[in-house]
Amino acid sequence: MQCFAEIKTNHGAIAIIQAPASIELLVQPNAIQLNQGMLVGLCHTERSKGFLVRTDYADITDLGTEFAVEARPDGVDTTVFVGAVEVTMRDGGVQPLTASQTARLTL
Repeated sequence: MQCFAEIKTNHGAIAIIQAPASIELLVQPNAIQLNQGMLVGLCHTERSKGFLVRTDYADITDLGTEFAVEARPDGVDTTVFVGAVEVTMRDGGVQPLTASQTARLTL
């Protein structure tokens, strides 16, 4: 049996987290830290745009979309289902992703 939790930010972004996972709620509005596990982000409103998922390897910023992030000990995968996101790596590089694209960052 799979277990899920749903978190909604004050800006209207919805994060669906699949167990097992480790997350931290951040002081920064419209943001969450995903330490390990899988998260699906749903950002359907103008206000929820900019929802930020922080991981140890990259920050994933929503640009109005539906996307998934999987944080593992050896890296992070990001997949965009609808719309677009920006993946900002720790070295400052930015990789835009659009619908049907996936990025994998590893050690």
